[in-house]
Amino acid sequence: MARHTVLFVCTGNTCRSPMAEAYFRHLCDRDGNDGIGVASAGVHAMDGGEASAMGIAALRHEGIVLTGFRSSALSAAQVDAAADIIVMTAGHCRQVLSMYPHVTDKTRQLMGYSGSNADVFDPYGGDLDMFQQCLAMMKPALIALYRDVKSQLE
Repeated sequence: MARHTVLFVCTGNTCRSPMAEAYFRHLCDRDGNDGIGVASAGVHAMDGGEASAMGIAALRHEGIVLTGFRSSALSAAQVDAAADIIVMTAGHCRQVLSMYPHVTDKTRQLMGYSGSNADVFDPYGGDLDMFQQCLAMMKPALIALYRDVKSQLE
């Protein structure tokens, strides 16, 4: 059972947060680290949607298979269960905190983990190259986040 759950949040939970979730889970699986739970949701998501086909293809280029994913609207249960809430943009941060003001201390922008205050751009509607660029932007921050979480559990 996971001792520490990381929740990735974007807008529709079909592009950025599913890619972040899948890549982060890949990092956990690669190390055999089952103490970290991983989930994702969207501030304007509809429950049950599929991940973007281009996002799935971008992950496949990294050797990561994303199957059976279904989108989820951000809920109180998710934010309360998460040890870390990782958002893609400053706007997502504002939305999460306006909905759940009690999670300020555990809500952060992903790119802060790579020393940037940049927003992760939304590749929605873009081609494979755009999704690959988005994933490439997120990877260093996801690796740094993983190392941070892992060190907290040691």
